[in-house]
Formats: sequence, structure tokens, C-alpha cells
Amino acid sequence: MRAVLCLFAAQCISCPLWAADLRAYTEEFPPFNYTENAQPKGYANAILDAVSAKAALSVERVIFPWARSVASNQSDSNSLLFTTMRTPDRENKYRWVGPIDACDVVAIKLKKRQDIQVSSAKDLNQYAIAFSKGAADEEVLKSLGQPSNKLIGVSSTGNAIPMLYGDRVDLIAGIYLAHAFTAKNNKLDVAQLETAFVLKKGYGCYFAFNPKVDNALFQRFERAFTELNKSGELLKLR
Repeated sequence: MRAVLCLFAAQCISCPLWAADLRAYTEEFPPFNYTENAQPKGYANAILDAVSAKAALSVERVIFPWARSVASNQSDSNSLLFTTMRTPDRENKYRWVGPIDACDVVAIKLKKRQDIQVSSAKDLNQYAIAFSKGAADEEVLKSLGQPSNKLIGVSSTGNAIPMLYGDRVDLIAGIYLAHAFTAKNNKLDVAQLETAFVLKKGYGCYFAFNPKVDNALFQRFERAFTELNKSGELLKLR
């Protein structure tokens, strides 16, 4: 019960720490990680369950908006953050286990928007683009020199899809699979989505550990992930 309460304690970033080997901070980011009837669902959650079981580690999940999960992980040494894109800027800020997925960062448009033509990053400058604040797509867009007056930050991936279908933005940035899943759950026509431009190829999505994590715990987790990956068990989960 305590774990369930902490999942939804939006008023308090520092839930009381309970008896678990690791805390796993995350967000609602379907289809990788999300909740349904207060239960963790999705590909990354399934991997986390399999790895923690094999490693005999107890892991408690805490679900916050992404920026809050990042801050919580930074202040909690024996914790991990997922699903996290492994970008150059983040490389030395975490200890990494993965990848879970290639997680290409793309710009997505609606097929009906034939007026949107993107053959280079410079072409993006003329379009309004929604992105998730604090996520890797924000970092990628800014690294490409996109003008700030064309970038529209939203609190989560799920908020970008209604803006795209409602013609409030021209493009949305992020991982295609996540946006398609959100569209489907909102009973929107997923067939209308298409990749307009690949912003960044294959950084990869990982479990990102606080660099001060207990080394023995980290090694147990990493070893279990490697063994499950080699055996083909992770591919079956996907």
C-alpha cells in the first residue's frame, strides 16, 4: 500500500524511503513504461521485472513527471531512472544498463500536411515543434540550432499528440513508438502519423543509475540484464 501511495504522491517529491534495494524513478511514457489500474505496464517495466527477479533485487517504482523523476534520482544514490536516452550530454551523469531500444529521435507530422517538407535540419526552422520538457528530444532540437520561438515545450509526451492532431503545432519530436501508442490510446488515427525527419539516429534508451549507486547492486542488475539479453528472453518480452 505504501508503494502505491508513493506512486501518486504528486505533492511530495521525497516520499519516505522503504525497504527496497533500489528505487526506480520513471514517468508515464507508453509503451515503454506506464500505469494501468495502478499497475506498472509496458516493455521497460517488463524488463525491469525480469531483471530484478533474476538478480534477486527488490525494486520500488516511483512515478512522477519526468523532470521530477530526474531530480529525485539525482538525490537518491541507490536509484535508477528509466526510460532514459543515452545522449552525449548525459553520458557521465549516470551509470548505464541497456539498451532497451534504439530510440531514434524523430520529427513526426500528419500525412495530410503535405505542405510540410523536411530534407534537412535547416528546413525545420519554419515549423512549430512540440517537445517534452527535460527529455532528450529537447536536447537534440537545441543542438540542431532550432529557433526558440518555434519550440513549444510540454510537460509530457502524451500532451504533444493532441496538439499535433488539433493542428496547434506542425511537428512533434520524440520516439515514434511512444507517440503512436499515445495516439492509439486516444482513439486517434495512427495511420496519419509519419516520420518527417530523423533528428538523431540511435542514441539508445537505457536504465540510468545514479553514479553513486552501490557497486554490488549495480553489478547484480547489469549482470542479470546481460544474461537475459544473451538468452533471448528480452527479445521475447519485446
